[in-house]
Amino acid sequence: MIIEAQRDVDVNNQHQTVIVRGVVRPGDIAANNTVPSTAVGNLEVELKGHGVVSDGVAPANPLVRGILKIVGF
Repeated sequence: MIIEAQRDVDVNNQHQTVIVRGVVRPGDIAANNTVPSTAVGNLEVELKGHGVVSDGVAPANPLVRGILKIVGF
């Protein structure tokens, strides 16, 4: 079975979404609909975010990105 879980986290004016995908056997799913992390195969973790940290890492403004590229940042 292919599973996917998503969690939204807000920290220091930064909104992030963590998405986890993987493959599990039906027998590994507990009665409360949980799966131990050690039972997930082909695990993929995706982190999406926006806010002050993301803006500092990759400015949204193309002009600012161009200037930073010229300056060497």
